[in-house]
Parts: sequence; C-alpha cells; structure tokens
Amino acid sequence: MTTHGKDAPPVPLKTLKDTGYAGSKKSEAAPTQSEGERSLRALDNMLTASMRRDGLLPPPNDPPPVPATPPPNIADYDPLQMPVWTLLMALAWISSRDVERVTWQRDDWRRANGLPEGSVPTVSIGAGEGIDGAEVGGSDPTAFKALEAFAQLLAAGQEGRIEVQAMSDRGEPDTLRPIDWTYGKLSFDHQYDEIWRVGRQHFHTLTVQRDNLLKAFPPKLAIPVLAPGADEPFDPQSHDDGPQGLGPTVQILADAIWSKWRGIPAGFPRNDDRYGAIWTEAKNRQPALTNDKRPSADSFQRAEKAIKDHLAKRP
Repeated sequence: MTTHGKDAPPVPLKTLKDTGYAGSKKSEAAPTQSEGERSLRALDNMLTASMRRDGLLPPPNDPPPVPATPPPNIADYDPLQMPVWTLLMALAWISSRDVERVTWQRDDWRRANGLPEGSVPTVSIGAGEGIDGAEVGGSDPTAFKALEAFAQLLAAGQEGRIEVQAMSDRGEPDTLRPIDWTYGKLSFDHQYDEIWRVGRQHFHTLTVQRDNLLKAFPPKLAIPVLAPGADEPFDPQSHDDGPQGLGPTVQILADAIWSKWRGIPAGFPRNDDRYGAIWTEAKNRQPALTNDKRPSADSFQRAEKAIKDHLAKRP
C-alpha cells in the first residue's frame, strides 16, 4: 500500500512539468498555427516565387537598383581649359582647328564614352588616310589626318616655331630641340604609343603647351557671316557680339544662336528640334552651309554652353 503522507518521496520537478504543473502554477502551452493559417502562408510563398520567376518581383537578396548615370557632357571636357595637350590632341587641332575633335582625343573623355585611348596609327587607319578613294574625316569627330598633321608638327619643330616636351629614356622630362626633329624619326611601341627616336635616344609621352600650339597653328577664319535680316530681332544699339574665340564649328552655331535669340532658344520640346532650328538659322546666315555638313550634337551643346557662360558674365 502506497503512503501519501509526509514521508512520501518527493516527485521530480521534470515529472511535474510533464504533467502540466509545476508546484501550484499551470504552465501555458505555446500557441500553434491553425491549418488555415498554414495554407495561407504556403499559398503566399507560391505566389511570391511565381512572380519572381516571371520577373515581376526582384530576387530576394538583390540590392536596390542603382540610379542610371547621366551621359557625360562634352562641355565639361573643354580642352581650352587645359594648359597642356597630348600629342593626339595637338594633331587633331593642327588637322581640323576644331575644338570638338580635340576633345575626342582627351583620354578622360574617351574613357567616359567607353573608348580606348587613341594613337596615331589607329586614328590614321580609322580615318582611311592613305587609302585611295577613302573619305577622310567626314562627320566622325574622332577621325582626322593624323600623319599629315604630324608632318606639319615636324616642320614647325624643325623651324623652332613650337616646343614639344617629352619623357626621355632616362625617365626625365625634356624638350625636343630643332636638331632632334631634323634627325629623329617616329616609331611606335607594342601598344602603338608614339616614340620619337634620335640616334640611341628615344622620347615618349609627347605633350605640347596649348598656348604655344595655338600661336604656331592659329584658328582658321570662319566663313564670313552675313548681316542679319531686317526681320530678325537684332538690336542695332547693342555692340555685344556674343561669345567669341570658339572653334570654327561652335562659333558658327553660337553666332546663329546669339543673333536670333540672344540666349538659349525656348519653346522646343526636344533637343533635336532646337538643334534643327539653330542649324536652319546658321544656314540662313551662311548659305555655303549644307545639311550634309550639320555638326554633331556635341557641337550644339558646346555652343549653348558658350552662350550661357557669356550671359552669366554680362552685368
């Protein structure tokens, strides 16, 4: 017979917990999901997975989308703000006298547009220079007669009209002398980088001071500008001719903008519509211009920036 008196052995605590009691307090059972809740959760997971497969939802661990980077603006890469130009920039200027073509030989502008660094051979080949019947240059702002331009630079160096700096084979900066131009020759390394060899010496990373280059090879005169018609909103009392000293192409566009609008043309829903109006005005002012000579959008952007900068400087 079992005794339940004060001499009975204590019941282990685990046994009391297993029965739902611990001492005199009842332990609460953990809440459980109903069958309906489990079905709803499973349906939600199925729908989510289906929408991800269909591309309606991003994958679970994808980072938030990165805002698209705006395209580079060529006006922010103005080579006229650079005191020193690379050899290719100098050759582009000698060949075209066009600031836009110079910009397309800036290493940072080319990188911003996903282009590799240029070289004399690649520019010359790309322009079709030396190929019978090939049209050199055209509307491609990266193309110009590089070899012909180098021959002009060589003559200027021999005459002492221009100074070209370079790194010598000793790893020190140096200036090429007229005698170096006379007895040297152009060659290229395995990466097509230009090397000027004079006997056993060689020079690389050729650069030119911008002001020295523009003095030796000044801008070409633009096509004479016709006087604006009487129906154009031209103020005869104003002696402000708008921005000056630009490249020939940009100058023509800036003159057209300034003479007709005195600012950036308004009322055009698209850039291409505005550029078309500017080009029409330029052709009205200079009949020698034709549609096949219409500049690129970069030239229009540069002309408009010149107008904005000019207006900002006015009192």
